[in-house]
Amino acid sequence: MKKGQDILIASVAIFFIIFGIILYVSPELGESLTPAGEGLTRAELTDVQQTCLDLCKEAQNLTQSVQWETSSYCEYTYSTDGQILHCWEEPISVSCQAQLLYGGYPALCDQNKCLRGCR
Repeated sequence: MKKGQDILIASVAIFFIIFGIILYVSPELGESLTPAGEGLTRAELTDVQQTCLDLCKEAQNLTQSVQWETSSYCEYTYSTDGQILHCWEEPISVSCQAQLLYGGYPALCDQNKCLRGCR
């Protein structure tokens, strides 16, 4: 009978350990899988936002304003639920601006000038 009790106690202990691990991991897992809007999960949104931030840094290294509207930041789109979203649109919402030259003079280029050019 002692051996049977030991097996039962060990089984219950293993059950509670596994149950504790599931409870510990599940809030993080659940958070990364919850929708963040426009059909994106929080994890996907974070990845897309990071991509947009990286593309903005690249665009800020341009020198001429004519390069702005063809920059990777301005041209990048993410497709979800039949919608095509730019970096600056909801729910991505990553704005970007850069001081570039237009005809030898400084021009402030931002996401509002991506589709119409920075002059």
